[in-house]
Amino acid sequence: MDGRAGCRVSLVPLVPGDARGELAVSTVPLSFWGGFDATSGRVTDVRHDLCGQSLTGKVLVIPASRGSSSSSGVLLESIRLGTCPAAIISQVAEPILAIASIIARQIYGRWVPVATLSAAEAAFLESGQMVCVRISANTGEMLLDKQQRWRDT
Repeated sequence: MDGRAGCRVSLVPLVPGDARGELAVSTVPLSFWGGFDATSGRVTDVRHDLCGQSLTGKVLVIPASRGSSSSSGVLLESIRLGTCPAAIISQVAEPILAIASIIARQIYGRWVPVATLSAAEAAFLESGQMVCVRISANTGEMLLDKQQRWRDT
């Protein structure tokens, strides 16, 4: 992975699915419980580098989640409301976030693809890049689109 458009980033699947959206990249672990507002889809943790930003429809890349297992309930509510990220990619397997997505698929028929990637590949990603994510039961990849950037909303 070298940061150029058209690059493919390998992902390790947790919850299969496809997504497309703008990257929201952070180097800070995120707690959905107390750090994210499911109603608005915004990061509310004032210590977080994405504070105030909407994650709705974005591909969230974080090193890890942090905090309580209650984060799964917050993500589940966000999926129900349609304010959730398009996909969640972390450097550490996150069973709490995967559980929320799996439950949402069963209850609501919609979910968030969840996968992991290496720290080395995460280091080349930047917020604002447009990506396509494809995660199957066995493999996953993220394709960076033609250096296209979206404005923050």
